[in-house]
Amino acid sequence: MITITQIKAGAKRLRSFFSDKDIKLSHSDGLEAMAFAHGFRDWNTCSATLRDSEGSFRPLLGDRVIGAFRDQSAVGQITALSMISPKPKYAPDALKVKIKFDSPVDVITSERMQGLRSYMWLFLDNQGHTIDRLGRPDGNGCFRIDGR
Repeated sequence: MITITQIKAGAKRLRSFFSDKDIKLSHSDGLEAMAFAHGFRDWNTCSATLRDSEGSFRPLLGDRVIGAFRDQSAVGQITALSMISPKPKYAPDALKVKIKFDSPVDVITSERMQGLRSYMWLFLDNQGHTIDRLGRPDGNGCFRIDGR
């Protein structure tokens, strides 16, 4: 996933590239171009969305994710995401995320039954762990994202 620091470095490289060709590009225009190239409407939207906080889970639409659902390996892609409204009391920066799994995962823990899901909506905290609507850990470790 891209960070604000990487966007700023890209804008600096972009300015340098155009400068070598005698084309003037302001730093502001470089930031706007980099934000647009990464799918954001503008620099303000980009900087509000991406926060450089170490270890924080800030996914983007289309990110591939690797994790576990009730101790089953789960690999998929984020197909939708939004902020939770109203903001959860215990996790104000939590997200509602839709993940489409590469292979269906079983959501039932019983050995007698099976409930396969190809995608699901989850509430995730800034560490990539599932939470309830108030922002508290869901208690059973339902889902966690281990990487991208």
